Amino acid sequence: MVRPIEKINRDGVANQVFNDLKARVLAGEFQAGQKLPAEHTLSENYGVSRASVRAALQKLGTLGLVESRVGEGTFVRDGSFESLMREVSALVAQESMTPYVAEFRELIENASITLAVERATDAELDEFGELAKELVEVAATGDVNKYLGYDYEFHLALCKLSHNPLFEMVYSSIRDLFRLGIRANLDTTAETFPDALPVSARVHLDLSQALRNRDEQGARAIIDAIVNLSRPGADAAAVASESSSTASRTPTAPR
Repeated sequence: MVRPIEKINRDGVANQVFNDLKARVLAGEFQAGQKLPAEHTLSENYGVSRASVRAALQKLGTLGLVESRVGEGTFVRDGSFESLMREVSALVAQESMTPYVAEFRELIENASITLAVERATDAELDEFGELAKELVEVAATGDVNKYLGYDYEFHLALCKLSHNPLFEMVYSSIRDLFRLGIRANLDTTAETFPDALPVSARVHLDLSQALRNRDEQGARAIIDAIVNLSRPGADAAAVASESSSTASRTPTAPR
């Protein structure tokens, strides 16, 4: 029996061009800032219509891998991980998203703790402890903006300790949202508790110590305290007290 002849899927052709160009850009065959071959050249090289090439380039542009310049052509953008995450971070940093920051952090940071206890080396945990000490020093200056930067890097480092690159990638996507939400909450807390920054920093130091002792339960309790401190209306003194109490009960079990 002869199978019915089906129409050629033109979208499929454009996708093939898109996938090949994307692979070449990501592999570095086309460097950041380099101009791609003209549409007619790509059309001839691939043996497809210019419309298919144009559709492929539009998809690359949507991903942020290339940009079209009127009268000049299509150029490869900086496709680094950091650059891409900065764009995603700016995209999600909206006031309407801030109520969800604490929920997100609670989930991903608790998971990071579980994996860090199992996978992180002693040297990595020592370095994490140094970040906590730096956070304490910055908190003493009272510079909120600087503190927010160090605070974010501390929590990003926690995700890195998981040795799961997807955790780091996802956390990198909320950089601006993290700062937006935590800044607002610290301002609110500071109205009734002037030492909000030092208290927050000390709780972070407790977390680094619990992780160094590989005490998963204690570290999880402290993360809950940190997230609670970032919520409007939190009792910073009570949070700090509970965190210190948890840390004092942490058994030492380095390996």
